[in-house]
Formats: sequence, structure tokens, C-alpha cells
Amino acid sequence: MHTKWTKTVAAVLLTASMTVTPLAGAAFAGQASTAQSQAAQTAQSAYKKLTGTVSAQLIGAFMERSSDSTIVGAVVRLKNETSKITRVPDYELRMTTKDGVSYTLAPSAANSRAIQPKGQVELVYTLAVKRTNTFELSKLTWVEVDEYVYPRKETTRLSMDLSGKVWKNGEPGSGTFGKIQWGQTFQNELLSPTIAYTSAGVYQQVKAQGNVTIVTVKATNTGKETAYIPDFAISGSDGKKLYAGEKADNKSEVLGAGESRNLIFAIPTPPSVKLSELVVTKPARYQAPDGSELVRHVGYMSIGLPTTTGFSLASLGNYEFGKPIALDPSNELVDKDVQISLVELHLHDNQGDGYKTAIAKFKLQNTGKQAAVLPAFQAELTNGEGYTYIGDRQNVSTQRLMPGLSHVVSYAFNVPKTEEEGRFALRLLEGSTIDAPYSTPFAQLGVAVQNEAEDSQIWNLYPFQVEMKYWWLGAVGDTVPFISYTYKLTLDLDIKRTDDIVVDAGFSKLKIDIADSFGVVLGSETFSFVGPNRLISGKQTLRFDNLRTEQYQYPLTVNIYEVIDTPSGESARLIQTLQQK
Repeated sequence: MHTKWTKTVAAVLLTASMTVTPLAGAAFAGQASTAQSQAAQTAQSAYKKLTGTVSAQLIGAFMERSSDSTIVGAVVRLKNETSKITRVPDYELRMTTKDGVSYTLAPSAANSRAIQPKGQVELVYTLAVKRTNTFELSKLTWVEVDEYVYPRKETTRLSMDLSGKVWKNGEPGSGTFGKIQWGQTFQNELLSPTIAYTSAGVYQQVKAQGNVTIVTVKATNTGKETAYIPDFAISGSDGKKLYAGEKADNKSEVLGAGESRNLIFAIPTPPSVKLSELVVTKPARYQAPDGSELVRHVGYMSIGLPTTTGFSLASLGNYEFGKPIALDPSNELVDKDVQISLVELHLHDNQGDGYKTAIAKFKLQNTGKQAAVLPAFQAELTNGEGYTYIGDRQNVSTQRLMPGLSHVVSYAFNVPKTEEEGRFALRLLEGSTIDAPYSTPFAQLGVAVQNEAEDSQIWNLYPFQVEMKYWWLGAVGDTVPFISYTYKLTLDLDIKRTDDIVVDAGFSKLKIDIADSFGVVLGSETFSFVGPNRLISGKQTLRFDNLRTEQYQYPLTVNIYEVIDTPSGESARLIQTLQQK
């Protein structure tokens, strides 16, 4: 068994992680700010004539300072205005500083040499400036150089203003098209003219290497033709440094007309870093002559994080057991005809194990007319202080849900002994697959642990309710080949089904331990509710053949557990303790 618990940080909110804002909603505070942002975007993304057949567009300029140099660079897009293939103009691209110094940028070895008819290409240029003092960039210039005349002739073909358009890593707001609020929809001509984006969820996971902030962005194709999701990312900033994000799934890059899809981005950060804002970035991939690739991330727009400051369990309503859970309709895991209900949540102390175990059981019902995939979601419990416990899913042999049938799936949570019965936030997540390695929530609810008396003779093991009417533990002596004792347990049980639901071989089992007066477990056996040798109503004798002692033991203690088999091992919940008297 593996114990899993983590601490959520204040920026990771259950309420924020499930907020999905419609495209028409979430107006930006201040119409002037919106207008300025749109104007800056239009001005910066405009094409300008470079030659008679080629137009140029500034995609982004960047500056990144280090201890011994400053990396400067630019990403430009060239468009062929003709119906014939055209060579990329053999011009130098120069950056000029405000103090009048000009630097010639080196082109990436991967830059295209020609442009297809009516096509376009993106070119990357960069240079390491060995200069210790600070400087600012003022303009970008295309220069045609004729080296076959003396003195050589230089002709400026196009200049682009860089004032306020240079992205500086670690300086919030530099070179961007402005800042928008969380949940506000934006479009960027440099990314795609027809795709609108809306920040929809933020969630944090703890990995061995540090924290990973998972950001969900809803992309909607507002055009009438198929659109392609461009190469961009959602990165993060703590006000001092940019932490590059990356696309966290391998799903199709195509969006049909009117189609919407959630895009998942992962931002790895050290454990001590707290992000203050998100940044829409586009990678500038520069290939050196030796074939090595250097990637710089150019920021275009800042996105404020959700304004709620901290996790609040009180903000979640009280869930009624057995009712269908409201799911995020944009999730791509659960079939539209499959309903998920929480039917059981118990928390019990496991004596001698150093922790408690919570067992949550979910009913999955196929309300459609066709078979559906049994969704392999993840589950987490979060207490009022923000501590999050990750559930282990039972081993499931069934992969499909037949029409009109229901299936039960259990999850085991190992929690500290200090955890008391009360309310938890339950979160369901999709992901952690080859195509989507990071998890994102698609449902959350506030739920109270179901109380059970420790001496109760009725065990709720959905969809079974078991009443123990009588028990007796006896010893059986054996003299061959030497004197020893085995034990048998007689139980009189009343087993009832409380719901018509499918259970398979992975369903919970009863594990019965027999311990001596010092608490030492002498032996144990496991009994199933399904299969030919399942537990039944009425009297039955259970033998413990692996329990042999050379001396007669009395009194003995019987511990009865509900156990589920998970990929991490066996998880157990103590449900009854019986003692000989």
C-alpha cells in the first residue's frame, strides 16, 4: 500500500479550476484598456511591404539578459503576394538601440529559403550581444547590402518600430498586447485570425521535480472554415522570471467550423515559486549552424490569475449521496450518456497501520442505447485546510458499460490519523495518459463522510448491506504429524442487495485477520461477494487453514476489513473488531 497526500497551494483553487466562462461573458474591467489592447495588436501585427512581391510582419522581438551577455532576437513572418514561388530576400536584419548602436542578427539555419505561391514562412533571428551595460531596442531594419561595389552599398528596405514591443524575460507586461482578466476571451491575429481563446481552469500538481501548474484554455473556431491550432503555449511569471509552459496533450490540432476544445498546458516550477500571472507565449526556435536548437519564449499577452485567494471548502454545497454529479460538459473522458454518482464514503482507523483509510464508491450508469467506455477517472479528497489525498482506483476488469446497466468502482484514500470525520472536497479528474500526461478536474463537490458505529452489526458495502447475526470462533486440534491447532469461524450473515448493479472480480472483498492477545496476527483469509465461492446469507463456516499454532490460543481477536485491490497494492478499511470473551 502506498500513502499519498500533498498540500495544495493558495493559488490552486477548486472554484477556479472548474470555472468555464462563455465567449460572450467576462467583460474586461475598463473599456479603454480593451480598446488599447486591440489597437496595439492590430498595429503590431500589420503587414508591411518588403519587396514588390513580399510583405513582412513582426511576430515578436525579445531580449534576455544574462551575467555576461544579452540575447536579442526577432521572429518575423514573410508572405508571398504572388502566384509564383519566391525566394526569401537576401537582406540583413538589424536591431538598433536607442543610443544608435546597430547589431546584425544571425538567421536560424532552419529558416526557409523560398516562399510558396500565396504562402508564408516564419523566420527566426538572434544574436548574443557581449555588452555589460543596459540598453533598449528601438527599431528593426531590413537592409539590402551590395558587396560588389566599392564602397559597399547599403539600402534600407523596411524599418519596424520596436518601442514598447520587445519582450523582456522577467519583466511583466513588456512587449505584450496588454493584460486581460481571468475568464476573458481573447483573439490574436498572430496566433490565428479565427480562433478565440478563454482561460477556463487552473490547477496544481506536485511532481517529484517540483510543482506543475495545469492551465485549461477553451479554444473555439469562430470562422466558417477549418482552423489549425498554432504553436503557442501558456507560460507563467512570478514577476521576476518567465517559466515556460508546454502543450500537455497530443490531441489533434484541427478545429472544425464552430468547434470548441479544451487545450491543456503545463507550467513546471520549483516548489518555492508562486506564479503571479500567466503569459501567452510563442516559441522562437533558433537552430545554430551545428544543428543544436535554442528556444526562446516570446510573450504576447498577460492573463491575470483568478481573484479568489485560497481554497474554501465552505463554498461547495452539500452533495446528496446517489445523485448524478454535475460534470464539466467540455470533458473528453466521460461519455455523454454516462452518469456518475457517489454512493458511499467511509473513513476508518486501521489499528497498527499508522494511518486511516477512506473508501469512496461510485456508481456509473449508462443511460444511453449503445455501449460506452467505462471512464477511468482519478479522484482526490481535500480537507478544509487544503491538504489533498490522492485515491487509488480498484483494479477493474470491465472496460465497457452496457446500455441500461450500472457498474460500481471503488477508490481508496490513505490519510493521516489526525484526519477526523467531517466534510471534504471531492474532485474528479481526467488525464494521466500517454496522450494527456497531466490531470485536470472535470467535477468537484462538497461531501460529508458517512458515520458508522464501530460496534454496529450492519456493514454497508454498496451495493450490499451485510448484517452479522451471530459469530463463533473455535479451534480444531490435529495430532499428525505433531500436535497443532487450526481455527474455523462460523458466521450467520444476512446479505442484501440494495441496488441492481454489476459487480466484477475487482469488487471489494472481506479480509478476516485472527490475532492473539498481544495483537500479533496469526493468520488471515479473504472472502469474495462474487463467484462460485462467494459469501452467502445464512450460516457458513470459514476455515483458516494457514493458521496453525502449537499451543491452544485464547482469547483471540477477529478483525474484519473491507479490502480492494489497486495497482498500488491492497487497501483495507477496518469495519468490525470481534473479541473472544
